[in-house]
Amino acid sequence: KFMPISSLKAFSISLALLTLVAPIIDAEELSEATIDKTVVRAMKAFEVPGIAVGIVRGGKLTFAKGYGVRSVDTGEPVTPETLYGVASNTKAMTVAALAMLVDKGTLNWDDKVTKWIPEFKLHDDWVTAEFTIRDMLSHRSGLPLGAGDLMWWPNPTFSRQEVIEGLKHLKPTSSFRSKYDYDNLLYIVAGEIVTRASGIAWEDFIEQNIFKPIGMDNCRALPERVPAGSNVATPHMVQDGKLVTTFFSQGEPGSSAAAVNCNITGMARWMATLLNGGKLADGTQVISSQALTTMWSAQTNKNIPASWRRDFNTHFFAYGLGFNLMDRSGAFMVQHSGGLQGMVTYFTMLPEKNMGIIVLTNQMNGAAMRAITDQILDGELDTVERDWVQTYADMQKTNRDDAAKTIAEAATARPSIITANLSNAAYAGTYIDAWYGDIKIIETDGKLRADFTRTPLLKGTLEAFDGDNFIIRWDDQALEADSYIRFELEDGKVVGATMEAVSPLTDFSFDFHHLNLVKK
Repeated sequence: KFMPISSLKAFSISLALLTLVAPIIDAEELSEATIDKTVVRAMKAFEVPGIAVGIVRGGKLTFAKGYGVRSVDTGEPVTPETLYGVASNTKAMTVAALAMLVDKGTLNWDDKVTKWIPEFKLHDDWVTAEFTIRDMLSHRSGLPLGAGDLMWWPNPTFSRQEVIEGLKHLKPTSSFRSKYDYDNLLYIVAGEIVTRASGIAWEDFIEQNIFKPIGMDNCRALPERVPAGSNVATPHMVQDGKLVTTFFSQGEPGSSAAAVNCNITGMARWMATLLNGGKLADGTQVISSQALTTMWSAQTNKNIPASWRRDFNTHFFAYGLGFNLMDRSGAFMVQHSGGLQGMVTYFTMLPEKNMGIIVLTNQMNGAAMRAITDQILDGELDTVERDWVQTYADMQKTNRDDAAKTIAEAATARPSIITANLSNAAYAGTYIDAWYGDIKIIETDGKLRADFTRTPLLKGTLEAFDGDNFIIRWDDQALEADSYIRFELEDGKVVGATMEAVSPLTDFSFDFHHLNLVKK
């Protein structure tokens, strides 16, 4: 994934597959009609019911338009005022909150995290002692991609404090500060630092110090704060070949990592402030230019896809603080994506051109927002233009075909007669993981059932796969996260289990593979 839910949910692409195709439009700033055409094609190709697009130039929202519907059930139209969960685009706002505290002299980027949260602890004591706020924001902790995300996804009952306490049980897979691996949990910790350093809750700080002065009037730090009856997009997904609504993501405990709800109008004001060096139109300095320079300076290098070198002449790719940084066709680009259940968003800026693009969508397929953004960028950067809708459609087909092949090959390897090695009673029991807690395997009506006790959505039936291996089919198939569970035996008795998603397209935040289950 280019950028994770939160992070980017449910769309995994192979960047190496990008290839040039015949230009479809002239290399110039796109007209409204051309943008309309691109959006409509993307909505059809990727089955997205509603999209909002905004373009900011010179501090003004010069293009703002809604397409399609907020919900397939109600048919209400999307407008520039329609609220979407912006997911991981929340991260930059959390960084901005910390930047304001740096500007005030309350804290420093290189303060040790334990200065503000004494109980903060990672798996390694030395890393814990050296870990700074800057480290926390730049995805270089040594933890693997999405480690511990089941503590915030999907809609569990963990508190922010429980997330902090669970971190010490997560094992690193690389050396501290050696490489990039996207992390959500440490941004939850970042929000707690905002709370402790400022004396007010993260959500109040964000609304009072960012939303209010900038004029993001209808935006809210948590979805639970959106007034009933508001103009809100409903999340969607494709299930059994049909576009359907799905569940809303809750604010807690992911809050400072992924909880903000906002619209094109509000996000455009946020973007204009960033592009104006942290100043409002009237000259009021909301975030210092020094803080923005830090946010937009490379902190952790990332691998450059070969296709970017070829197609965009890209020379660097890195993560700053809350943003991705790269060069594209000679222009410096700052961007981030966000994804939640049934909703993905894209936020892209070209600071040297004082312009940016915002795309908000209500379907958990990231191809549409990328195709629209890339089409506008081709025109803006005067480059050879591609049919990005077709390009991403081809990539999506390849990824889905590859995933189907992986699943089919696993199924082919199963014995012709599928039976479990032991009785259901032998597998039943309570299994505990150090950071997640209890997971119950229950025998009922002749079947085994799984119950993730901290996650109401994660309940499902075990299907025998091979010997002591089963597949958990979740009751809510909207999760798209069926998982293998492999029971471990000693002296003929079940002592533990490990898990792994069945499909390679399952979102990384379903980090079943990080669980180490021990039977009580």
